[in-house]
Amino acid sequence: MKFRIDHDSFSKTLSLLNHVVPLKPNLPVIANILIECNKNKLSLSATNLELALTLTLPAKIEREGKTTFPARITSEFVSSLINKELEIELIDQLLYINQEKVKASFSTIPAEEFPSIPQIEEKTSFSVDKNLFSQALERVVFAAAQDEGRPTLTGVLWEGQDSNLKMVATDGYRLSFVKISLGKVADSLKIIVPAKTLVEVLRICQEDAEKSDKLEIYWQAEDNQIGFKLGEKKIISRLIEGQFPDWERIVPEEFKIKIVLDKEEFLRNLKTASIFARESGGVVKCIIAPKSLTLKANTAQVGENECAFPAKTQGETGGEIAFNYRYLLDVLTVISEDEVSFSMIESLNPAIFRPVGKEGENFFHIIMPVRVQD
Repeated sequence: MKFRIDHDSFSKTLSLLNHVVPLKPNLPVIANILIECNKNKLSLSATNLELALTLTLPAKIEREGKTTFPARITSEFVSSLINKELEIELIDQLLYINQEKVKASFSTIPAEEFPSIPQIEEKTSFSVDKNLFSQALERVVFAAAQDEGRPTLTGVLWEGQDSNLKMVATDGYRLSFVKISLGKVADSLKIIVPAKTLVEVLRICQEDAEKSDKLEIYWQAEDNQIGFKLGEKKIISRLIEGQFPDWERIVPEEFKIKIVLDKEEFLRNLKTASIFARESGGVVKCIIAPKSLTLKANTAQVGENECAFPAKTQGETGGEIAFNYRYLLDVLTVISEDEVSFSMIESLNPAIFRPVGKEGENFFHIIMPVRVQD
């Protein structure tokens, strides 16, 4: 195997693949990247046995072949080089990377020992605008659980209905819902996609150098797999088996108070309050007055912060509710609209946050409040 390749594209490709490579692999070979030279294309793959990412890029192939090489140290070495063409060659089980007077060699493991990358039929179930899908993912994946103790909560529920795709994620303390119109989606669709997979899909969408417009999505229910294709980038992942919680049961239907706020002002004041809140369990209290909202946080060892700013209030006033400030920051960060609303019943009932405007019909976020003692 021998080829020449642009340094910048090779370095960026290795960086993307490293996000899939496990930090503590249970098989030595999956700490490596599979590289295959075929005609005028170079294909590189990484897997953690649950998720596989394959990227293809152009190269000047002088001799075909395949092998696997250490993912992280190779990526670190390549990123340290200048942006000039690389010459890469496999000789006697060593992978040599040369750039002018700089040379390095890396031990390899035969390609035959690398787990086979799942192949599923690329019969597109639907395609979606890359930017639309990226925004939807940003608004939902962060709410999925990190704790593997409840596997279904580490995924995002997909439900097809009336040509729309609904996506829901929850960790038990908050819940995100987003809906996008696809024009064509199976009403019978109901699957749980790992949030970690969707994070990688979001990453390749945001870093797509090819500027592809459409993301193709396909799955095989019988094999419990889902695939994503964006240009020459492919991700194949297992789906999560199990029953997702009945999330609609916890969505409040009626509210006593609705508050509309300038999003940037809310975010700025929340960041200030977080300085005091992070030493006291992250708790920020929201106090609702007729035309204002006050954020209050305190730490016994540090001091207290209180900030009032304008708000449009409807319904009852004089109520208060407390939240973990990190949850508030997470949802405000993914709202791009100028105004945000939050509605509540009482201090111990979940509150619902939405962007103000048309997008409020397609996205909402529920946060469970924190019980505080006066």
